[in-house]
Amino acid sequence: MQDEHRRAIQNNFASLVEQTDLDHMVSTLYEKGVFSEQMIEPYKDLTKDARSRKRLLYRDITRRGPDAFRNLLDALSDAGYWDLVRDLDPNSSLHTRRTKISAPSTSMANENDYVSISTEKKRPNHELM
Repeated sequence: MQDEHRRAIQNNFASLVEQTDLDHMVSTLYEKGVFSEQMIEPYKDLTKDARSRKRLLYRDITRRGPDAFRNLLDALSDAGYWDLVRDLDPNSSLHTRRTKISAPSTSMANENDYVSISTEKKRPNHELM
């Protein structure tokens, strides 16, 4: 793992531990080949609290080779932890500019398209048909 990726994990360690689901992350990282079946046993040890096991997971992932960071980002993204992905990877595609919602322009909206409720109530019924 590159030093910058290791630092990103260390800088966001508390958020990773607090916000993620241990079972989901362990199974996803196992499926992605980051950890072997034997390696995930400590994360399943129920004699330790979940927080300690998550701390161990994120410490261990920094030692899992050059693809571990990308696989971590993929696992976080798959689980919907997009804020964590953005925090860990400033170059993430999740940093795309946010679309700005604006009022319709005059070329798209015509004031005749809108009907005032108060005006409609004042009209005699035969005009509405």
